[in-house]
Amino acid sequence: MEFRYLSHVTGEQKYAQAADKAFKAVLDSAGSHGLIPIYLSRDDVIPRPVGSKISLGAMGDSYYEYLLKQWVQSGKKEDYLKDMWKRAMRETQEQLVVKTEGGLTFIAEKDEGRQRHRMDHLACFVGGMLMMGARTLPADEVDAAWEPLAGEITETCYQMYKRSPSGLAAEYYNFNPNAKTDDMTIPNDAPHNLLRPEAIEAVYYMWYYTGDPKYRRMAYEMWTPFQRHCKSRYGYSAVADVRETHPRHRDSQESFWLAETLKYFYLVFAPRSTLNLEEWVLNTEAQPLRSWS
Repeated sequence: MEFRYLSHVTGEQKYAQAADKAFKAVLDSAGSHGLIPIYLSRDDVIPRPVGSKISLGAMGDSYYEYLLKQWVQSGKKEDYLKDMWKRAMRETQEQLVVKTEGGLTFIAEKDEGRQRHRMDHLACFVGGMLMMGARTLPADEVDAAWEPLAGEITETCYQMYKRSPSGLAAEYYNFNPNAKTDDMTIPNDAPHNLLRPEAIEAVYYMWYYTGDPKYRRMAYEMWTPFQRHCKSRYGYSAVADVRETHPRHRDSQESFWLAETLKYFYLVFAPRSTLNLEEWVLNTEAQPLRSWS
C-alpha cells in the first residue's frame, strides 16, 4: 500500500513495481489456496511453503489485511485481490473459526493439518477486517456471515480485557472449545501486554460501520486499565503480567502505541465524520492513505 501510494502521488512507477513484485511472489506461492503457511522459501523462482503453520496472527496477519485494503485503495478495480481475499475468508471460516461451549468465537491456528486452539491478540484485527469487507464489497459478493462473525470476534477480544485481573489483555490466549466456563486462559509464556492495537482496531471498525454505542462503552472499559496501569512519567509502558492486579512496568513503549492504539481509541470517541473510510484507507500501522478512483 505504501509503495503504491508513493507511485500514485509521484508518478514514479518503480516503487509500486518493486512492492508488486514481492506481493506477486506470495500470491504465486498460494496458488489455488486462500490460506497459506507463514513461512516461504526464498531461493525458488516461485516461493514454496516452508512448514505448515497457518495463522492470522503473528507473521501472517498483514497479508490478508492487504489483499482487501489494496483493492479498496486502488479504486476497487483490481479484482484478483478481492477474489483472493474472499477465498481466504472462506477457508478461514471453514478451517479456523471455532466457538467454545461458553460462547466465545475465536480464530484458531493450524499446523500439520490440525487446529491449535490459541489466538494471538494480533488476530483481533480480523473482526475489523471482516466488517470492512462486509461493507465495502459489492452486495452480491458479501457473505452474510461476515458481519455477525466480525461482531463475535470483537466480543471475544473485548473479553480478553474484561476477564483479566488487571483489565489488560495478554499477548495470546488458549481456548478450550468444550468448556462453558474458563474457556479462555492466559498461558504462562505470554502474560505480558505490549500496548497492542488490534482489539481496539476491531472495536473502531465495528463502531464506524454500525454506530452501536456499545462499542464506545467497550472502548472506555479497555482504555481505563491502560491509563491506570501503563501510564508512566514520560509515556505509557508495556507491562509484564496482566494476571496481576497491579502489573509491573517493562520500561518499553512500542511505536505502534502512538501510531495505532491511541489513534484507534481517539477515533472511537471522536465524531464518526473525523475519518471518512469512503475516502481514506488505513494501512497496517493505521496511517491514513487517500484512496483513488
